Order: sequence, then structure tokens, then C-alpha cells
Amino acid sequence: MIIRTAIKSDIVDINKLFIELDADSVQYQTEHYQIGNRTDEYLLEIINNRTQLLDGSKKWAKEHGMGYLRLSVFPANDSGIRFYKRHGLMEQMVTMECSLT
Repeated sequence: MIIRTAIKSDIVDINKLFIELDADSVQYQTEHYQIGNRTDEYLLEIINNRTQLLDGSKKWAKEHGMGYLRLSVFPANDSGIRFYKRHGLMEQMVTMECSLT
């Protein structure tokens, strides 16, 4: 994987990626899990080095004057939470939601 600074012409693809990641996160919330029913390739499974990706994100944010990095992780994702804590992230807020269907 090559991590590089985005350029202006990347915005269309970045927007598509954001929409795909958001849709994927909703589709695979706990209430949607079905054993053996997942046939598509999850985008994050192709990332070889998550530490490199997170470190690159932090570096980019600092270089662009960002004061902090915020992300979401499902509360049942214990390994993800441990990973982020090992890399200096800590819980700051809790997101609440309910189904309206």
C-alpha cells in the first residue's frame, strides 16, 4: 500500500471512499451480522499495516494544523479499542443511537 498526501483531483475518489466506508459501517453493525453471508471484500481487510495507516493519518493531521484525531469504533470491537489505546487514543465521548424502524 502506498500512503501519500491527497491532491485536489483525489476529492471525487475520497468522497466515494467515505460514502463506501460509511455505508459499510452501517451494513455491518452487530444487528446486521449473519454468519457466512458476507461475500464482498471489506475495504479494511486489504490494509497491510494498520499502525502505518494510523501513524500516517496522525502525521498528516499535524502537518495540516489539526489539533486532534477523532474516530469511531464499535464498543464490541475490543481488539480495535485496545489497538487505538496502545496508539494514544482515549475515549472522549459516547455516541448514542436507536433504531427508528
